[in-house]
Amino acid sequence: MLLSSRTAWQLLPLVLALAACGGLGEDDSYYALRARVTTGQEGSDGDVTLCWTESGTQSCEELSSDGNDFESGSTNTFDLSLDPRVEHGTKFTGFQLQYSTGISVGDTWDLAGLRISLYFGDGEEELVCDASLSQTLSGGDAASAAGCP
Repeated sequence: MLLSSRTAWQLLPLVLALAACGGLGEDDSYYALRARVTTGQEGSDGDVTLCWTESGTQSCEELSSDGNDFESGSTNTFDLSLDPRVEHGTKFTGFQLQYSTGISVGDTWDLAGLRISLYFGDGEEELVCDASLSQTLSGGDAASAAGCP
């Protein structure tokens, strides 16, 4: 049976209430990784990719949104789906941001911070990494955050 979007939105509070009290069963697997990236004084139009290792396998995702990313003094939030979901307790390591230059030759980007969280199926958050950084990256550079596993 298909539900209209209006009906689905009307049922959402009930579904959330059932999930909160355990009525839908517990899901203790990670379903998303949230990256919050803070830009320092020098913003960029370049491309930034987040890489990490999970259970011995490296994954990389380009960080982009519909708006302007990595503007001077801003913090951008990116939600990356983990598909398939990852079992709770799995170690995520080797977080690294890779930078590719924007449209200007000699373009640089000031990386000021990185915060990584994992989300469970019930919406609960687990902080993995919260690092203040002060790194200026040029095209092809990569930054690893001290304090991140």
